[in-house]
Amino acid sequence: MMRVTQSFMLDSVMRDIMSNTEKLQRATEVASSGKQISQPSQDPGKTANILMLRSQLSEIAQYRENIGQADSWLAETENALRGMTESFHRARELSVQGLNDTLSQDDRNAIATEIDAIAEGLSAIGNRSLAGRYVFAGQIYSNPPFAGPVYSGDTGALNRTIAPGIQIDIGVNGERAFNIGGAVTAGDPDYFTMLSDLSTALRSSDHAAMEEGLARIDRATSANSDIVSDVGARTNVLLGAKAALEDTELRLTGLLSGEEDADLAKAIMDLQTRQIAYQSSLGAASQMMQVSLLDFLR
Repeated sequence: MMRVTQSFMLDSVMRDIMSNTEKLQRATEVASSGKQISQPSQDPGKTANILMLRSQLSEIAQYRENIGQADSWLAETENALRGMTESFHRARELSVQGLNDTLSQDDRNAIATEIDAIAEGLSAIGNRSLAGRYVFAGQIYSNPPFAGPVYSGDTGALNRTIAPGIQIDIGVNGERAFNIGGAVTAGDPDYFTMLSDLSTALRSSDHAAMEEGLARIDRATSANSDIVSDVGARTNVLLGAKAALEDTELRLTGLLSGEEDADLAKAIMDLQTRQIAYQSSLGAASQMMQVSLLDFLR
């Protein structure tokens, strides 16, 4: 009867050892990884929350990447447009000089030559690219949009998703940027033709045409300034969306940390407690086995 009782007690101690071994292993995992759970089965409800939060954070990361790319595109576009502004300012200065009655024809021819150079520079601006994509080509951004005044791009929008349900068009197509077909200044030619006409007027000392060229430059400068302001407004939208996403990301990161990160101090204390319990169960089993062995020898 005593041996039956001892056998029962030994079985109980062995179950304690197994239980304490599992608890010690779990406490070790938590303390070493810093995570509350390492397998979904340990807490299905918490695992579902963690997966949901991680999915939302992944979406935010994609939106932030979209915003970064959109911001770079708009910055490149704005730089190109400001380059046009500088070109127009210089063309205006030259136009005013050309209208001076004291100039000789050779002087006006020299001014016309500089106007031609500005026109060439405008062509380079029209084919400005970022990472192999042409900023004024619309949706056909893989190919140069301009061959002189001929525009081969389109007017399609370049929409980018920057937040759930929110898109922004980051494109400024060449028709609008260079007044192709009077897109922004009705009745005026495209800016390439505008400069070409001005050059011709200077070479022929046609004062009426030079004055008209000067007026066209002023209208072009004003239209270009409006587009620059529009690009700046869209950049501000991106900045606002980015700030909102950063706030949401910070909040979700805090929630995720609360769901999966372990309290390190508590985890270490729990590990120490589990180690003591495990050692105690081993000690109890050792004593029980010694008693059983002595009873057997008797």
